[in-house]
Amino acid sequence: GPNMGGPNMGGPMMQGMPPGMMGGPAGMPPGMGMPPPGMGGPPPGMGMGAPPPGMGGMPPGVPQPGMGGAAPFVEEPQSKRPKAEAQLQPEEEFLKTHSGQVTITITCDGDEKFNISEGQTFVLTVNYTDKVADLKNALQEQSKMPSNKQKLQVGDLVLNNNNSIAHYNLTSASTVVLGAKARGGRK
Repeated sequence: GPNMGGPNMGGPMMQGMPPGMMGGPAGMPPGMGMPPPGMGGPPPGMGMGAPPPGMGGMPPGVPQPGMGGAAPFVEEPQSKRPKAEAQLQPEEEFLKTHSGQVTITITCDGDEKFNISEGQTFVLTVNYTDKVADLKNALQEQSKMPSNKQKLQVGDLVLNNNNSIAHYNLTSASTVVLGAKARGGRK
């Protein structure tokens, strides 16, 4: 009689405790495992948006709107340059989709001193990781214009020797214009 109650009562109650204890504190706090708001998708403006210049279904050789023929920008103050560069894709992003070599066509403004006629073109194959200085050296061999006299432009963006081809997002569809560095008031 009296002995029945003890063990039977104690047993089930004890067994019910540990699983109930573990459920709460050991579980993950709510909200873990969920990405914080704003992550997950690409940040705005990256990876989406406009394709790099020279891509996007335009046939090669057709200047992009606002590029190629925009000579009036040349005389404007240098403050224009960062704005033009701001439209470029970051070099490391550009190199994810462009690697190896690229064939760049350079159109000349014409320079009598170096016997270069206006509209003459030079076609050079370089690596995307080559510097603009390397491009000028290769151009010097073809054009006979010393690399330190060359001024290369894409649209209103003047190419800096120390930056790479990829830095300027140059592709085989880019229109690079060669002019001589101005001395004095000449364009």
